[in-house]
Amino acid sequence: MTRPARHGPARPVPAAGTVGSEVDFTAVERLLDNAAVLVRTRGERGEPPAGDHRPRIREAISRAAHLARAGTDTAQPTGRRRSRAPGRRVPTGDPDDPSLGVRDWAMVLAAMEINAALGRGRHCDGHDVTAAARTLAGYGLDVGTLGAVNTAADLLAQAARTAGRIAGAAPVPVHRYGQVIAYPLGAVQPADLDTDDIIAVSATPHTAGGNLRLLRAQTAAGGARRLLLDAVDGPLSWPEQPTGPDLRVTAWRPVPHRRHPWHSH
Repeated sequence: MTRPARHGPARPVPAAGTVGSEVDFTAVERLLDNAAVLVRTRGERGEPPAGDHRPRIREAISRAAHLARAGTDTAQPTGRRRSRAPGRRVPTGDPDDPSLGVRDWAMVLAAMEINAALGRGRHCDGHDVTAAARTLAGYGLDVGTLGAVNTAADLLAQAARTAGRIAGAAPVPVHRYGQVIAYPLGAVQPADLDTDDIIAVSATPHTAGGNLRLLRAQTAAGGARRLLLDAVDGPLSWPEQPTGPDLRVTAWRPVPHRRHPWHSH
């Protein structure tokens, strides 16, 4: 694993509506899809492997952003490029340039996938672009301990799918909080859930059911998972009876670039 370079102070990614125009997550998805191509070697892309090397994830995202600014969304093969000098801060450029917001969110979403895959927690870096860049710089060729040759491309592709889901997010009614902008996760296992995800709960004698916010997941005796949900009478442990690993729940994930009602509680 490459030692991460030192960076400047924390720099949170711009939230929607705070600077410039609304974040275009369709463009974020396109950039990450292109980066997933660029992170592969020439040989893996079916090209002559002369001078072949595997670009690092951060390099691939930066190259994809450069291609987008140049007016093409098609990832093209590139020669070996020199790494940034140690200690050079991640460039911020003009905060009103929408393309920089797209690049920053691509980096944050890619870092989320890496941190989740490594068991460090999806939100380990928060929305801090500098921390995300450090994660991307620290895990390069095969994303450290994850192993598979194609892991970097797979994680970038997964981040692209997440960006596409965010672009299509819609209001979801949540008990106690009203409408929350979120995107569907489908039927997932509790291990795949994050704090603040929205869970569809069936009515029981002790709760009216509906969509509830996840406070945290707990592991009960024998490895069964219990979810602590944000209910009107206080935290609700659900389901009432511990279940096995086959439990799946219908869930949504709030978009990361907006404030949600619980942030003001």
